[in-house]
Amino acid sequence: MQAGSGQDGVAAPVPDRDALVALYEATDGPNWARSTNWLSDRPIGEWHGVTTDGGSRVTSLALGGNRLSGPIPAELGSLNRLELLNLSGNRLSGPIPAALGQLVSLQILILAGNELSGPIPAELGRLGHLGVLDLSWNFLSGTVPEELGRLHNLAALRLSSNRLEGRIPSALGALDNLQMLELEANELTGCIPGTLSASLADGPREPGLPFCEPSVARPAPTPTTAPTPRASPTPAPTPAQVHDDPGAVIRHESSLHATLSVGSNHACRIKADRSIECWGANRWRQAAAPAGSFTAVSAGAAHTCAVRTGGSLVCWGYNRDGQSDAPAGSFLSVTTGASHSCGVKTDRSVVCWGVVVTPTAIIVGAPGRTAAAGSFASISAGLLHTCGLRTDGSLACWGDTSSGQNEPPPGSFITVGTGESYNCGVRTDGSLACWGASSRGAATPPDGSFSYVDAGRWGACGVRVDGSITCWGNQVYDRVAIAGAPFVSVGVGLNHVCALTSEDSVYCWGDTKYLQAAVPIDRFVSVSAGQGGNCAIGATGALVCWDAPVPPGAFSSVSVGGSSHICGTRTDGTAVCWSRGLPSSDKLNPPAADLFTSVRGGVVLACGVRTDGSLACWGSPGAPQVSVPDGSFQSVSVGTSHHICGVRTDGTAVCWEGDERRQGTPPGGSFAAVSAGDFFSCGLRSDRSLVCWGENRSGQASPPVGSFTAVSAGKHHACAVRSSGAAGCWGSNRWGQSSPPAGTFSSVSAASQHSCGMRSDGSVVCWGRNYGDPVSPPAGTFTSVSAAQEHACAVRSDGSVVCWGRDYGGAASPPPGAFSSVTSGRAYTCGVRSDGSAACWGRDDDDRATPPSGSFTSLGVGRLHVCGLQTDRSIVCWGDDAWDAASAPPGTFKSLTVADLHNCALRTDGSVACWGANHLGQASPPSGNFTSVSTGTNHTCGVRTDGSVACWGQDRWGESSPPSGTFASVSAGNGITCGLRTEGSAVCWGAGTDAPQPPPGTFQSISASLTYACAVRTSGAVVCWGEVHPPEARPSGS
Repeated sequence: MQAGSGQDGVAAPVPDRDALVALYEATDGPNWARSTNWLSDRPIGEWHGVTTDGGSRVTSLALGGNRLSGPIPAELGSLNRLELLNLSGNRLSGPIPAALGQLVSLQILILAGNELSGPIPAELGRLGHLGVLDLSWNFLSGTVPEELGRLHNLAALRLSSNRLEGRIPSALGALDNLQMLELEANELTGCIPGTLSASLADGPREPGLPFCEPSVARPAPTPTTAPTPRASPTPAPTPAQVHDDPGAVIRHESSLHATLSVGSNHACRIKADRSIECWGANRWRQAAAPAGSFTAVSAGAAHTCAVRTGGSLVCWGYNRDGQSDAPAGSFLSVTTGASHSCGVKTDRSVVCWGVVVTPTAIIVGAPGRTAAAGSFASISAGLLHTCGLRTDGSLACWGDTSSGQNEPPPGSFITVGTGESYNCGVRTDGSLACWGASSRGAATPPDGSFSYVDAGRWGACGVRVDGSITCWGNQVYDRVAIAGAPFVSVGVGLNHVCALTSEDSVYCWGDTKYLQAAVPIDRFVSVSAGQGGNCAIGATGALVCWDAPVPPGAFSSVSVGGSSHICGTRTDGTAVCWSRGLPSSDKLNPPAADLFTSVRGGVVLACGVRTDGSLACWGSPGAPQVSVPDGSFQSVSVGTSHHICGVRTDGTAVCWEGDERRQGTPPGGSFAAVSAGDFFSCGLRSDRSLVCWGENRSGQASPPVGSFTAVSAGKHHACAVRSSGAAGCWGSNRWGQSSPPAGTFSSVSAASQHSCGMRSDGSVVCWGRNYGDPVSPPAGTFTSVSAAQEHACAVRSDGSVVCWGRDYGGAASPPPGAFSSVTSGRAYTCGVRSDGSAACWGRDDDDRATPPSGSFTSLGVGRLHVCGLQTDRSIVCWGDDAWDAASAPPGTFKSLTVADLHNCALRTDGSVACWGANHLGQASPPSGNFTSVSTGTNHTCGVRTDGSVACWGQDRWGESSPPSGTFASVSAGNGITCGLRTEGSAVCWGAGTDAPQPPPGTFQSISASLTYACAVRTSGAVVCWGEVHPPEARPSGS
């Protein structure tokens, strides 16, 4: 075979230098953006983008965004010492050489953002060391090779935005180290192997591709005109049969006390005034409870149902299978599963609707179908089965029988809870009985006497007769007891648990990714901010953390320490430390036998004040031994630079461990409190004055004068509360962490790049760098809003710009000044100032955030490029020109809209012109005259002169299938589209027919993003709906 042919997957061995020369010659090397020393007599390790092992063997080849064009030569397959190959963001074309399968040392392969075509070589399955494979944004076709399932070290697989088709191979289920999987914008069918559901914590990004398990494939829906929906008899479903339903992906069943119910990633409770309050995931508006008075509520996988005071039912949230189509009638209780719901009527009969599974059939959309005969006291819906407690105490189960979950034991029971393929019940003698199958031990209950039980997908929890809670299975938590307030019920979610006490207080613990463990709290008593997240304690001792998990129990103090550690003291004096994503071997484990009044955590160290006033300090495994001074202490603080400071009961301050920059040498005098930061410390003297010592490069050790009541030292800044209640900060203010809002505060907490404070009314507010939540806009009056994937920006009525959400690269940190418009992109933002000049902020790759001079009327931002409509009606673009996205056509235009890799503009004659990427037809507009146009990621929509909407490009999730009617404007996002009708109401479509729907009301402008949208009401207020992944948990309450 001739070297370079690459037809049989074997390249003839050539020296590494020859392989590099072949790449240069095949990809138009003379026109590369950077080619320093290439083809010279300098060592190849000095050639641009090349790293060697110190000799003649290439270990890294990084030429991303370097204007390479042409085919990838097969000679690269000879670089068998190569560990990294990055050729992304070029104009490489042709097939991926099968010879790349010879790169046996390769760990990272990135070919994204090119024009590569043909199939993905099966030979890539030979790369056993590969950890990252990114082939996204190309023209690759064919199927996903099953051989990729052999890449057991693969952590990230990105194949999005190609032309791949066929079913997702089940072999990918063997990738047990996979943490990122991106398959969107292809023509793939089927489902993602369920074995990946645990490692892929974020789940699939694309709405149409759920996990295979736990689900069951269903036949085509029976026509709704039939009086009783029927299905042809089929064998009993098995776990291998798949139902492609987002609800099933996150399924976690809950049968709970009527006033509290826990769903997959959300929860709901009935408050004292009988209204419903929900929190957690809200993509399908499952947490958007209606107004009214209620007696019972049940949260399912992605929908919720409730019984109104008058007995009627109402359901909301995900409804593809009719699970939210509540039947008429009078009901006592209701239960929700993944794709079906059931209710107990006032005559004690049971009806179910949605996907109803019988021993011989799966029936889709079966409202009003009677389930089991008999008189029932309560029911609980599982994944594809249901169990009910009859009024005589016996149990009856129906639906899926694949794991024996429909074969309850005989005897008399007082309650029953259903899981994925198992169930648990409490007998009248208090003992537990579980049946069915669970791979994680959830069907094996503990001994003891119980009053209540609930079963989730992988684990179960029960309330013992003494009011404590015990959990088993996948979700193994300590025995939980709240002093003076025993628990009466518990609900198990996918990765969180909520419980109700006899005093009607709710406690939640576990994962907070969707705020599902952040139970709304009316009033907080303390707050702590740190690099590991933020936490606050409510008046009942309930702990709420955002961007960090929550352990069980009632707390009296909490401290967020270094990058991952959080420590807290429970009301019973026990201490607990936990982390965000650290292995157990690196966690801080406090002494189990000691009782504490407070605990403070740092990076690898933690210290606590025992109830007798003595100190105890400990570190993570492998950390150096921590010395502890003698004496009685009232407080202790651990800095991020490993130094520790404390205040003795006599008011003296002492510091130890680190003193590199004098942070461990406190001044003399009497102190009320001390706070250790990063290489500096601050103290509150007994006379209420402040003093700081240590590193002062940013002014963090130069506190203001005055009288204060609290102080907190962060990384390069500090904050304090004045005696007047006002908050003041000093030191670094790059992210606004030293610019507190107005108001009166009782305490403050300074972290690395942000700060939080507790107001005197018990509410919590934070300021500084923010890593998420573009669906929580600030208050105020606005004229326009622009939503990006993880942040949003808006123009206030005074012309100033405010941004919220993730501030990656400074994209949510606008400059001062007056603006007429703003548009948000990926990690950067641009706006038109009132004088017509352009300004951009955020990441500046390819000079995308460096606009040219000139006068503009509007701007549009893409992934790596920007286009602007100038006052002379011409268009100019700058930044990366991949796919010719920055090569604007000539002519005069009325308006401009920019997406990731394509753009469209409305000409002055009313026609539409588009340019850039067009692999899905998104840049091929129809003929006719339009009044406005909007580009999404892979589709475009416009409003015609008659008010109708036309869309072109990708229509995989219905984003290019607009509803009828007349519209004033339209906004295309990623998989969804939203529009404003002429009367001012908003409507969204796409996302697999389940686009996040807007609230009622009238609006003046709208902007759609990935899974959420924002709009400006006619009143000027901004409202957002849907959810972002991952959302940042924010403090709730007054």
